[in-house]
Amino acid sequence: MKIPRIAAKWIIWLLGISLWGIHPLIMISYYEVTQRLGWYPPEADSIGIPIIGEFVVAVVGLPFFIMMCLRAVKRITDRLNVLEWDTERVWRSTIVTLLFGFFAFLSMQSIYFSFRLLQEIKESPFAEHQLPTFIRMALSVGWITFWLLIRSCFATPKQAEQSGTGQPATRSESDSEGGDNPQPESEARSR
Repeated sequence: MKIPRIAAKWIIWLLGISLWGIHPLIMISYYEVTQRLGWYPPEADSIGIPIIGEFVVAVVGLPFFIMMCLRAVKRITDRLNVLEWDTERVWRSTIVTLLFGFFAFLSMQSIYFSFRLLQEIKESPFAEHQLPTFIRMALSVGWITFWLLIRSCFATPKQAEQSGTGQPATRSESDSEGGDNPQPESEARSR
């Protein structure tokens, strides 16, 4: 599947920034529900630490996240191929796929735990607290999509990096053969 350049940039920015901003807010509801279900030991401040941790990661990690998004969208040439693979630099494509695939895997794991939580909520007296779990599952699907798009940006073949157009970095046929069209300089000299 190939996504046009402008659409790919908008998707990455809108998806990335919205997911990054919404995630800590949804996690507050998640931690409250899991605390009510008795997932944490009652003798400690076991819910405050993860909530503060989510906000610290969101604030401290934001500049790095923005830099990653900037670098990714700069690498998009004419179209973003979601299944991009650089056959000339297999090691690079492998490392990029493993790194962002790991993040996508963590998001899939989040879907699994959200599903388990949803089952537990339905059987508890807190059945009205299902919405944050559904939102968390939707956010996880968004994160999987985001990480796969970022992976595709960084797995761009070497030729597309050199020319910026997705074509090999060579001169056009008309330039190498002299071409049928006269150059602007030669027109000015002939007058």
